[in-house]
Parts: sequence; C-alpha cells; structure tokens
Amino acid sequence: MSSDDDILYPLPAVTTARAPRPIPGFSVESGQELQKWLKVDAETWHVYFDDRGFHNHLAHHLYAAYGLGASPSVIRDAYQLQAKTQRKAFASPVEITEANWKEHLGDDKYYKGYLEFFYGVVASLGISGALEKYIFSAEANWGTSGEKPGPQMLSRFVSGLLHPLIHAGQGCEFGILGTVAQGLGWTAISSNSPAVLLPKEFFAHSASGTLSSLFSTLTLQSATSTKESNLHSFSILTRMLNDPALDPTPEFKVVMDGIQIDTIDPFLQSPKGEIILKYASLWQIDTSVAGELDKKLEELAWLMVLIYGVGGWRKGRDFKADFQTMHFVTSSLFLPSIMDRVQPSSQSALLRAYFAMTLAYWVNRGRPALDIKGFWDATNSTNYYIPGPQPSQATATLGVDSVVPNPWLPLLQSTVIHPDEHLLKFQRAVVHYATVYGNRKAGHFTGTELAGAELLDGSLFLRVAWLTANRLGWMREGQKAGDWDLIGFYED
Repeated sequence: MSSDDDILYPLPAVTTARAPRPIPGFSVESGQELQKWLKVDAETWHVYFDDRGFHNHLAHHLYAAYGLGASPSVIRDAYQLQAKTQRKAFASPVEITEANWKEHLGDDKYYKGYLEFFYGVVASLGISGALEKYIFSAEANWGTSGEKPGPQMLSRFVSGLLHPLIHAGQGCEFGILGTVAQGLGWTAISSNSPAVLLPKEFFAHSASGTLSSLFSTLTLQSATSTKESNLHSFSILTRMLNDPALDPTPEFKVVMDGIQIDTIDPFLQSPKGEIILKYASLWQIDTSVAGELDKKLEELAWLMVLIYGVGGWRKGRDFKADFQTMHFVTSSLFLPSIMDRVQPSSQSALLRAYFAMTLAYWVNRGRPALDIKGFWDATNSTNYYIPGPQPSQATATLGVDSVVPNPWLPLLQSTVIHPDEHLLKFQRAVVHYATVYGNRKAGHFTGTELAGAELLDGSLFLRVAWLTANRLGWMREGQKAGDWDLIGFYED
C-alpha cells in the first residue's frame, strides 16, 4: 500500500444516490475505527482464510457493523474476532502490470500482485473508470479479437457465491477505493465458471467498447414472442419450479462434515446450465427507459428475500436459514451502489449476470418451492416476542403493543453485537428493503404466474428478519448463538 493510503482508505461516506444510509449511531470515531482496521486487514491478510477458497469476511463484518450504527468498541472487537481465523498475506510470484494482468487469472497465489495493481488502477481511473475497464469492457470479457475466450471478468465478478461483487460493492457504497481494488483483485483470482451463463453472444461491442446484451436475440425454445421475452422474474421462477428437467438430482448433493459443499462449477457444466441460461434470458432490462432500473432493482430485492425466506419455510418444520441463499439477500444490497457507478450498458449486463447466477445457485441448492400462502398464514402476527426480562410500562404509555412498538429496533440492537457477520449483513439488507419498500400493499405483484404473489406486502422483510433472528439466536438477550443451515433443500 502506498504512503497515500488515506486516499485508498478514507473515512467512509455515503457517496451515491441509491446506497443505503447508515443507521444512526455511527460517528467520526466509529468511522476512524473502521478506517483503521480496513487498512490493517488489507495489509495483513489474504483473500482466502484457508486452502479451500473460503473468503475473508473481516471487512464485511466491519462495514456491516458500521452501517448498523455500531460503536468503535464493537468495530474493534469485530476485527479481533475475525482476525483469529485469517491466513497471512504472501507475496505474489511476479508483479502484476497492465502487460500481464490477464496471464494469471484464477490463481490466488497472485492476489497480492493483483491488489497492488488495482490500487494503482483505482487511484488513476477512480471507482467508475476501474469497474468499466476491468469488469464491463469488451476487452475484459471475451476480448476484441474473437480468437480466444478472453479474461471473462464479469463471469468472475459473480462467481465465488457472489463474494467479489459483495466486496467491491461495499467500496462503491462507502466510497472506499481500496476496497474496490480488493474486490477487483478478488475477481481476478476467481473462477470463470459462470461464463456458461454469459456466453460470447451475451456481449456486443458498442462504439465505446463496453458491453451490451444480446439475450433478446438468442434463439430460445421458450421465448416465442416479445411478451414472452420480458417475463417478470416471479413468473420465470414459477416455470423453473414446474420444469422436471430442473428437478434435484443426487450428483450435485455432496455433503462433507455435515456441510453441503458448493458444486456450482460441475453443475454449470451439466445440461442444467444451458437450461438456466434459457430461463435467465427471458428477463430483460432496458436502462434507457425512465424508471426501469429502479423497477428491476426492486424486483430483485423481493425475489432474493422470497427465495431465502419463503423458500426456507415449510409447514411442520423449523425455518431453514439457508447459508447459500442468504447470500442472495446480502449481495443484492450492493447492486444499487454499483449501479450508480457504471453506465447503462454495464448496469444491464450486471443485472442479467446476477439474475442468471442466483437462479443457478437456487437450482443447485435443491430448488425449494415457495409456499407463499402457507408462509403468510404462519407468520401473520404482530406479537413479536423478545426473550429476556421485559420492561414494565407506565400507565400513560400508548398502544396495545407498547412493549415492542417498533419490532425493528430491538432486532437491530441485538444484531449489531452478534458475532456472526452474515447475520449483520443480512439484517442490514432487509431493514433497508423495509425502509424503501415497506409501504407496498397486497396486490402489488398481482399478475405474475407465482401462486400467492398477490398476498405479498411490505411486511415480508420483517417476517423474514424475525425468523432469521430466532434461528441465529438473541445473544444480547441471553440466548445461545444459532447457526445457518448448511445442507440445502434436497430432502424437501
């Protein structure tokens, strides 16, 4: 890192129009604590904390805690907790330069070299310029010659259970160039297996050398008309649920030490990868139409929470807080911040890539059904019980629910000091969605093919947040920590 590291890691600030606003509680001191430990993390630790390619979540915990209004001591303790499991950074075999940056993609031994290279890139081009050139340009994907595949950086950006996107998205949200550079480095060493969902036909050369999608011109068996080629995502999901070609098959259920391991690479290479591409191509976006981008961002927010929350619910059994589909919710929070940094063609390309990749992970995980009516009936309660001692109200207090007049407040107060960083990231995402979409009335999604969609209203986010809090444990209130469910939905 250069001596100008305050340029790369400045105090955090909300710098884009669509980015979530931090919850009150943050301060100059908490911002300085975040800044301090982000620098230490970048200098000290590798992107993977083990040899299996599990990502370093240290910065994710720090950002989420800051965004939830954490005090400096919580941010400091979060660093100390996460640092216990990290792997030391090590030197790259060679320096990465503009001349050789395409030569070592997918190899984590070169991460430190990529990080230093992308530090220079973001310092020179800024966040937007760096993303456009190294993620969204034609040259960064299938190349310009057409003779070989090319770097396929957009595919790498949505690989690794979306972690490169998450990491860079945090930098976009808070205006931290160094974190964006890390995200670009994470992208460079990641797999390009999602390229199955982003074939060469996905990309066209525009006058500026950036990407545009040709999905609407692909020959698709199920796309027979203009109307059919622009389905709502809920309708696409319904058709996939009813497609026997996507029924769960045992070769992709691999459990090791009680954990269903990620088999997305062989899954994408199977015939199911091509089927998912056809379905994903039915979802279109035209960012030149006023309001279309925000409409699609909202659609994705609801879809990701539905897949995780309603998909994790079954009548007669405990709620499954599925570890993989939870990442759909946490990653979707950063899409708006990235959208504000890139041009329309890049917005469209990323949203389509993201949609295709989440569909693939959903099917790979076992394609859980969405019983919206059953979920709605079972969670239709305003009696939110918080464990532990209860306050005793004075007689003049207002309302029949005066013990918990706003259920988000105790939930977030308990979340911010929970040691599981994924819980902080998750609850931060759904409280943001409740803030911007909480006034949606039942009937908002009438007209899609998804059964029960007409029942959905803005309470969805609180219902799912509360189920997740109960599953992970109210530790501030004295409960033991719970955990995410790690074995998928093949048994369902």
